Amino acid sequence: MNNPGAFILEKNFLTESELNDEIVFASTQYKYKKRTHAEGSKYGYLDWFEVVLDGDNSALKKMLHYFKLNHNDITMAVIYYLEPGAQIHPHRDLTGASVNERIRFHLPLVTSQKVTFSVNGEDNIFMAPGELWVLDTSYQHAVKNEGEESRIHIVLEAKLNSYIKKMLPTGYKSKLHTIEFFIWGIYKTVAAILINSWKDPAYARVQLKMACSYAVKKIFRRY
Repeated sequence: MNNPGAFILEKNFLTESELNDEIVFASTQYKYKKRTHAEGSKYGYLDWFEVVLDGDNSALKKMLHYFKLNHNDITMAVIYYLEPGAQIHPHRDLTGASVNERIRFHLPLVTSQKVTFSVNGEDNIFMAPGELWVLDTSYQHAVKNEGEESRIHIVLEAKLNSYIKKMLPTGYKSKLHTIEFFIWGIYKTVAAILINSWKDPAYARVQLKMACSYAVKKIFRRY
């Protein structure tokens, strides 16, 4: 794989019939969408919405079977709607990061060549409808929808298992990335806690608790 942050697993994960069914389903769920971030929050202005998937969704069932996962392994399963003109600026996440023993999978339903997806310094990554992709959120990523319709993806975030780990890159570059991400994480966490200890003390305590929990897991390998 050329890009360890984002790479394709299956070109035609969904059949044409399955893809059409999921597009219809996502369209019917659109009226129930909620913002991914609360209005008034740092990213509350983004026209980026979600609908939480339940275990009966056919595509989700297929993904769980493919990755040998059960429902207890799921940390997030949603339909994401990124509206025309919306832009998610370059960032990293711990929630779908392989260094945090988690990973994120994208299953595009509706998209276009006018959606610009950048991961780990590679621009214009195109995830076509029906394909199954890995996105390791420990790598910097960003997306902008310059098209005329919502970009709709099913996104599954889950704990790593031994089967999934075999799909991920290994070697010295992976180890160097883990070290680099850990240093970056310490810097960002300390900076955020210092800022929020003044602006939002309650949230700062939550961040500190999360940071301590993550550190304990990494040190003692309690996954």
